Amino acid sequence: MPVTGSPPGNNVCAGLASRLGVGSQARVLPGLPNNVRATPSTSAALVGTLPGGSVFSVTGGPTCAEGILWWQIYANGLVGWTGEGQGGAYWVEPVGSTSYGTATVTAYYLNVRSAPNAFASILTRIARGETYNVVGRNAVSSWLQLNVNGVIGWVNARYVSAINLGSVPVTG
Repeated sequence: MPVTGSPPGNNVCAGLASRLGVGSQARVLPGLPNNVRATPSTSAALVGTLPGGSVFSVTGGPTCAEGILWWQIYANGLVGWTGEGQGGAYWVEPVGSTSYGTATVTAYYLNVRSAPNAFASILTRIARGETYNVVGRNAVSSWLQLNVNGVIGWVNARYVSAINLGSVPVTG
């Protein structure tokens, strides 16, 4: 019998909204491996690592500790806790997550912000010609929410060329 928990998005830790839920599967994003710990803490014993692309089952959680959103997981016999992300950066994604459209930067450099306005803090910068998945938009599509290598942030739509926005959800 599958275990069910809170639906994705209902859990927030230090401003990071979860995209996972108990009973779901997730994948480590490309790049550095995710550490798996005995308890939800960076000082807890390391029980293993999950390289980029690894798929795992979410069996418990979430727990917010040290500004990290932690989930209890199971992957090929490995049981422990791993972080979904911290601040504006995600380290894992739900399996089967949908990319609704893409946006290619047309400005020389473009700030990716924490909220859909010009006064929000800058999470990172992206450059002309780079293309990213669009995962959300504001109601009038003047701001787009992008997944920039695991960092979810907002850009002004005037500075990108976007396609396939018809089914992008309103998230801000």
